[in-house]
Amino acid sequence: MLFIINEPSSVAWDWKTQYAITFSQFDMTSGKSITDFDGTIVTVDGSDYNIFDVWPYNTIPFWWDNGSTHSFAFQSPLIIPPGARQYNWASTIGLSTSQSGSINVNGPGTVTGNYVTYVHDVAVTGAISNCTWVYQGWPASVNVTIENSGDFNETVGVTLYYNFTGGGVVSTQSVSLLVGENLTLTFTWNTTGIPRGYNYTMTAVASIPANVNPQNTLVDGNITVRMMFDVNGDGKIDGRDITAVARAFGSYGPNFLYPGSPPSRWWNPDVDFNRDGKIDGRDITMIAKHFGESMTT
Repeated sequence: MLFIINEPSSVAWDWKTQYAITFSQFDMTSGKSITDFDGTIVTVDGSDYNIFDVWPYNTIPFWWDNGSTHSFAFQSPLIIPPGARQYNWASTIGLSTSQSGSINVNGPGTVTGNYVTYVHDVAVTGAISNCTWVYQGWPASVNVTIENSGDFNETVGVTLYYNFTGGGVVSTQSVSLLVGENLTLTFTWNTTGIPRGYNYTMTAVASIPANVNPQNTLVDGNITVRMMFDVNGDGKIDGRDITAVARAFGSYGPNFLYPGSPPSRWWNPDVDFNRDGKIDGRDITMIAKHFGESMTT
């Protein structure tokens, strides 16, 4: 500014005191600043600020007059697409202890919003079948265990596949899981109409809308579907299968005599074809009617 003085004059300057006030945020779970949220993290005097709005990241500086009053609000939750993880406001330190409010400027200072990380995390932790093979038309059961390791109560869809790549579905169950809870579900596979003579890989998948660990799939062992009456699984019904029935003839299964009673020493549930709990002439008659059949007939 240029002054031209041609007579006695005076110049007075009016100074205002200003202080630097800096807003920032911190993730207490990771011990680091939040750098992966692309959205409004704090609103100051009605204006929204993103953590990437200024350099360096994570600091939003202001110069404000001494004695002035300013409003602010830390946003919460900060959801990271597709929603599997989010940051929730936990506390504020510095010139305020509130998530939102106002501050009176009478010196330099900081306002830091502290956040904690919350995640959606559901996983399949176990899948155990009750058999390695089953006659075509007989049921097989698989126990699937799921666990909620995240920070939210979840409603989970659990699907068991007998042919995952081919879309072969056993069934789907929907369950609710509390935080930290694990649950075992029993699936019954109806093998009626399932092509016999093949090994089927059992695959369990737990699904929620957003999951921090989307690979929540567990593959169990194989279950082979055999032709009915093929006791030894060689693809044909012959004397070896008849012999297996004869060896168990007259035996009975658990609980047959009375509740809690043990099975016979030579009990073989694989030759109880009519599933009445005992091996007798009816089972012999059933297999005899199919004697000589094979996978190719």
